[in-house]
Amino acid sequence: MIRITIWSGGTGSNRGDQAIFSAIVEALKSAIPNLEIRILSINPFFSSKDNAVIPVRGIWDTLVTLWKTDLLLWGGGCLLQDQSSILYIPWQLSRVVLAKLFGKPVMCYAQGIGPIRTWLGRLLSRIVVNQIDLITVRDKESKKILKEVGVKRPPICVTADPAVALKPVGQKQVDTLLSKLDIVEGDRPLIGISVRRWFHYHFTTLPVKFNVKHDRWPEGARNKFEDFKKMIAKAADFMIKKWNARVIFIPMVLGVGEEDDRISKEIIELMANKRDAVLFDLDCSPRELMGVIGRMELFIGVRMHSTILATAMNVPSIALYYQPKGKSYFGMIDQEQFAINIHDLNFNDLIGKTELIWSIKDQVKSELKPKIKNLQKSALSNVIFVKKLLRY
Repeated sequence: MIRITIWSGGTGSNRGDQAIFSAIVEALKSAIPNLEIRILSINPFFSSKDNAVIPVRGIWDTLVTLWKTDLLLWGGGCLLQDQSSILYIPWQLSRVVLAKLFGKPVMCYAQGIGPIRTWLGRLLSRIVVNQIDLITVRDKESKKILKEVGVKRPPICVTADPAVALKPVGQKQVDTLLSKLDIVEGDRPLIGISVRRWFHYHFTTLPVKFNVKHDRWPEGARNKFEDFKKMIAKAADFMIKKWNARVIFIPMVLGVGEEDDRISKEIIELMANKRDAVLFDLDCSPRELMGVIGRMELFIGVRMHSTILATAMNVPSIALYYQPKGKSYFGMIDQEQFAINIHDLNFNDLIGKTELIWSIKDQVKSELKPKIKNLQKSALSNVIFVKKLLRY
């Protein structure tokens, strides 16, 4: 039996992390028979029947697992960054250090890298990441950042985000989910929106969740966020009236410090046509969520993985990106014109982009298909590197 351990540092409340993790497990199990996967996480999502992996809890169990593992996969999202907290990079690299002390091979699996701005983050990244056996990243910008901080020794290969290769559930399962929200297929066009709290991030030692919980926002940030919510509500009303649409708000991350569901509810309350807006608050798997997003005629997403799932389902999408990773992904699929920096966002630009993409929906869909197909092949190529390290 081959034993692989995954350290992602993600949380079960993050549907983007869930999609990445499910895609990784799906790809590994389809390529390597007789495989045991353990995840260094206490969250029950990662041990669900849909994933069929073994969760590892506690320091002692972590040490035993790393001692017995054949390979540590460190990946799933943007794990090497110090924007959320100065302590995040030391935390992320801790399991990598333990695995290398035990003489185990380590692979950085399709990560997004950066920003890395503190001297401590750059120093630790240079020292520890140079000891990793093989590195794959999800975009060229991530590779550039690693080189800038001094990562030289291991090969760095650009692949793609694992979530783009996730397989959605069948249409009947999607119909069942939508029926629970009284949404009938073909009744009216559906427009998906995924939002998050923003403008509150600033470099600090303490995690961003702590700062939000204790109301420690940067000066002026709260007013910017309130204006953003009003803008999205106004845009949703415009699209409902313009195209007789129903707007589905899809929260990607739940829990303290994030609460996409709560933010979505607050925006709905600001809308004039709130009866035509629905909050998708059902408990579902990443594959089910992907299927639901695939029913949208148009998708507007702040969270990167909401737009990855949408474009992977060939849905014309607009990214309101807050970090370079969002723009980078849209560059990979030749949709840069539909990526807007959230800090430069204004109502007229947003409406202009929605009207443009709506008018050329069929063209966008035809352009997306070959791009997504190539990205899916790149994402699945990560398994080839895994097999190489395992000498399988």
